[in-house]
Amino acid sequence: MDPTWGKPCFPHEPPSSGPLHGSARLGLLPAKPASGLPPIRTGRRVIADGAWLKPGTQAGRERPRTLRSVGPGTGDSRDEATERTRAWRFRGVANRYLNPVMQVVAKRLPGFAVLTHHGRKTGRAYRTPVNVFRRGDAYLFFLTYGSDAQWVKNVLSTGSCSLETRGGVVELVEPELVTDPELRPAPLLVRLIERRVAGVTQYVRMRARPVGLATASDDRERA
Repeated sequence: MDPTWGKPCFPHEPPSSGPLHGSARLGLLPAKPASGLPPIRTGRRVIADGAWLKPGTQAGRERPRTLRSVGPGTGDSRDEATERTRAWRFRGVANRYLNPVMQVVAKRLPGFAVLTHHGRKTGRAYRTPVNVFRRGDAYLFFLTYGSDAQWVKNVLSTGSCSLETRGGVVELVEPELVTDPELRPAPLLVRLIERRVAGVTQYVRMRARPVGLATASDDRERA
């Protein structure tokens, strides 16, 4: 009997090692190791070596996470993935329609205030309605949109701001960005809404400026 009878007929011999794939198993195409497959792009994902990968990644390699320093000279870091919450997509609508109304009424409502901060590059003054809660001598701001909000960046960069609430103005200093997925200092209702609905994991903590302590805004006024 012919020893070649019954063998697949193709011009190239399959490699001695490595799994076969596709039509090579049927003997219709030259065999090729599965590990040699080039990535196949399919829109939002990539198939490489039979595995689904996220865009921007390679087979067997994870995309590195970016860490960024926060706070004026604190040396703290935060993960880029936690800078924005699920509510971030609604920020534009809130800024356009809700904030103009809240700037008028926020300083009279419990749990709300109008925060005045200065641009970290331009020095221009901005007014932003915010939620604020007091715990002892600390003022807590739970970040509905995340720490990527401009007012958060400005306050962390300049190190101070002013808060107008219930007819009074408080100068705040020493901002700290705190990451706490449990939001333990928050009231129960606020904690449920911010955690479950908005996906908030961070808040800013500040304290009132002691008498006689100069701030960056004081330096700008003197200049």
